[in-house]
Amino acid sequence: PCGCRATYLSPFNGQWVCGKHAADGTEPEQNVIDEDEAERIEGAWRALSNHEVCKLLKQRGGYEATMLCDVEGVPCKARVDKEIHRSEVLRATIVDLKKVQRGQCGKYAVEKATNDYHYDAKAAWYCDIAEMVTGEPHDFVWIFIEDNEPFCINSIQADAETLAIGRIKWRSVFNDYKQSMETNIWPGISSKIEFGGLSEYEKKKYRHML
Repeated sequence: PCGCRATYLSPFNGQWVCGKHAADGTEPEQNVIDEDEAERIEGAWRALSNHEVCKLLKQRGGYEATMLCDVEGVPCKARVDKEIHRSEVLRATIVDLKKVQRGQCGKYAVEKATNDYHYDAKAAWYCDIAEMVTGEPHDFVWIFIEDNEPFCINSIQADAETLAIGRIKWRSVFNDYKQSMETNIWPGISSKIEFGGLSEYEKKKYRHML
C-alpha cells in the first residue's frame, strides 16, 4: 500500500510487508532490497529470459544444490547454483551464475576474473564432487551477467584444459589443508623478519636501471 516494491512475507501475520513499514508489534526488517535493487534484479531476469542460455536454467535439476561426500577421509561439500540432470540431449551440467559490474562481461574481463578469483579451481571442484556423489561426469557453464543496464550476458562452458588446470589447483590446496589437519600445523604469516618489498613483477621493470 505504501508503494514500496521490495517486500517480504512476515512470519508474524502472514502478510507481505516492506522493509520500511513493519508488521504490527515488530521492528522493520533491515535485510530487504530497496526499489532500485529490485529494478536491477528484474532487469537481469528479463535479460536472462531472452537469452539462449535460459534454456539451460529451465532444464530438470536442482537450484542451490548441495552435495556432500568424503575425499580421502575429509568431509567435503559443494553448493552449486544449478545442477542439471543428464538427459537424452544433455550431459549432466553445473551452472554457475556470476554477477559482474557493467562493462566487465567481455572475454578479457571474465578471463581475468577467472584467474584472479580461481573460478577454474572452483569449477573443477564442483564437477569432481558432483561426479563422486552422482557417478555422472559433469560439464560446467558460467553465466556472467552485468548488474546494471544493459545487462549484457556472457555464457562460457569451461573447456577441458581449464578444468584440468583447476583440478591441479584444488588438489594442491586440498593436500595442504589435509596435511595441516593431520599435523595441526597451520601455515600463516612468518614470525621472522623476511626480505621483500616490491613485487617481482615491479622489480623486473626497473632492473635494467639498477
